[in-house]
Amino acid sequence: MAIKDLLLTLTSYPDQTPVSVIERAVSLAELFDTHMAAISCEVHVRIPGSFLSFGTAGGIAAGEAHRSRTNAQALLAAFDSVAERAGVRHETILERSLSHRIGDRLVEYARLRDLTIVPVPDSYDQWHAEAIIFGSGRPTLVLPASAPSRALAFIPSSSPGTSLAPPRERSPMPCRYWKGRTRCGSSR
Repeated sequence: MAIKDLLLTLTSYPDQTPVSVIERAVSLAELFDTHMAAISCEVHVRIPGSFLSFGTAGGIAAGEAHRSRTNAQALLAAFDSVAERAGVRHETILERSLSHRIGDRLVEYARLRDLTIVPVPDSYDQWHAEAIIFGSGRPTLVLPASAPSRALAFIPSSSPGTSLAPPRERSPMPCRYWKGRTRCGSSR
């Protein structure tokens, strides 16, 4: 399968994706000489409550929504600058979504791309990555946010019309780079 179109998902809330992850993803697009799109979602938080607590809770929710919006715009601006420096064809996508619907929104975009790159932080749940891996049916590259620049995990997914891979091959395959050589495979 030729990779012609990449998607990079960027997290804007509660913690934003580090710029180092953007640089690693863009270098991969440069290596493949492919088009790359970056998507970041503004998170809108709904807080249930009575009208007595609405003023305080509404102010907190508005502040967090503003923080998410500024983080998303800053991430997309950083992606633009890194991609332009590298000479990669690119586009940015800014979406708005409720916090519990972001995974579904990312799956919609991942289904349209050849490969999706998902940065995964160590600090909290990785439900966006799980939603994309199991919901899109497309190959996914999981990029740990705190990993050194040479560590990757590639998760192949079955595409429509093909049989599922055996369970042993469905697990993430760590790729290691050593003196210009690449080795991918499981540790089993």
